[in-house]
Amino acid sequence: MVLEADVLLDGEDIHSSNPEDAEHWVRVYSELLVAVMGLDRQLGADGFIRIRDRAARRERRLAFWQEPRQQVARATPSSRESTQAAAGSG
Repeated sequence: MVLEADVLLDGEDIHSSNPEDAEHWVRVYSELLVAVMGLDRQLGADGFIRIRDRAARRERRLAFWQEPRQQVARATPSSRESTQAAAGSG
């Protein structure tokens, strides 16, 4: 689910079905969340609301990318299964 308040980062293609894209964006948003939470601790109460809003947006983006990654992982046979299937078909 993409909310209007969510701003995509440069290069972020929400329509990609490539599992590597999902893995990349999970890493990006995970790192951004760690950074935002660190800023939250540094800024204290004055910057808390702005930081929480940013963190919430990053959490939504992270959840967005984690979901297709899990769906693709379930739908795509593992490389081991593909290798075994190919070996058995010849």
